Amino acid sequence: MNLNHLSSSNIYVGQKLTINQQLSTTPNASSKLLQVAKQQLGVKYTFGGVKPSTGFDCSGYITYVFNQAGKSTPRKTAAGFYQSAKKVSSPQVGDIVFFANTYKAGISHAGIYIGNNQMINASNGGVTIANINNAYWKKHFVGYGRL
Repeated sequence: MNLNHLSSSNIYVGQKLTINQQLSTTPNASSKLLQVAKQQLGVKYTFGGVKPSTGFDCSGYITYVFNQAGKSTPRKTAAGFYQSAKKVSSPQVGDIVFFANTYKAGISHAGIYIGNNQMINASNGGVTIANINNAYWKKHFVGYGRL
């Protein structure tokens, strides 16, 4: 009711409601997300790629992992994910890590936070795990977001 600014629990035919679909932070949800994410390690990078058989780009990878882990997520660009994500300062496993000015101006890359300052992401080397504090990622780091 709060999410839709309703004063009663009555709903009507044709009424559109917003439904909050946050990824649960239970160990099962996080471990399922990590399991799906890690199963893609080594898949090649393909600009615009959305599936393991043809390769992934960063946003295609995020979309695939979240959907396979049970979190329905439409395909967006890295900037699109950034715009729609709730910004957080203390990341949890499964949050999105955002970077700017990597290959173009603005938000241009994203990965999935897996803990211990590490992310799993699809970049030029394919799907790999990287430390977000290494020299390259640190200089492009923007922040974290939660879907």
